[in-house]
Amino acid sequence: MLTRFAFPLGEGQTFTNPGRPIVAISPDGTQLVYVANQQLHLRSISDLHVRPIAGTQVTLGILNPVFSPDGQSIAFHSLKDQTLKRIATTGGVPVTICPATNPIGMSWTQDSILFSEPGKGILRVPAAGGTPEVVVSLSQGEAAASPQMLPDGASILFALA
Repeated sequence: MLTRFAFPLGEGQTFTNPGRPIVAISPDGTQLVYVANQQLHLRSISDLHVRPIAGTQVTLGILNPVFSPDGQSIAFHSLKDQTLKRIATTGGVPVTICPATNPIGMSWTQDSILFSEPGKGILRVPAAGGTPEVVVSLSQGEAAASPQMLPDGASILFALA
C-alpha cells in the first residue's frame, strides 16, 4: 500500500540538524516524529495536528529519533549531554539510557537499542538503560551507519563507509 500526504511544518518551525536522521515513522505506520526547533514533535498520519513532545526542549540538539517497537516511546540522542535518552510519546522527563558521543543512526529492537559510534563500531544497549556492548567491530578508518536488526534477530544490516 502506498500512502502520500503533505508534511508541512508548523508556522515558525524549521528542521533541526538536517544532515542527520530527524524523522522516524512508528512501527505500525500511524505516527511520525520529527525534530524541529530543537524539540521532538509527534504527528498522527491521519491528522494534520502536530504536538510538541513535552520534556524534549533542549538548547543543543536532538538527533536520531526512533520509535519503540510498541510505538509508545521514542529514543533519541541528546547533544546537550552526549547521551541516548528515551521518553514516552505523551511526554514527560527523558530517561538516560547510556552515554553516546556521536551515534550515526539507531534502531530499537524488542529489548535493546542498536547504534553506531565512530571508532567503536555497532553497539547494543538494553532499552531500559545500561552499558553498551560492541556487537560489530570495525577496522581502522571504517565507519558504520544506520544499524538495523534483521527479522532473524541475529543479523544486523548497516551501511559501511
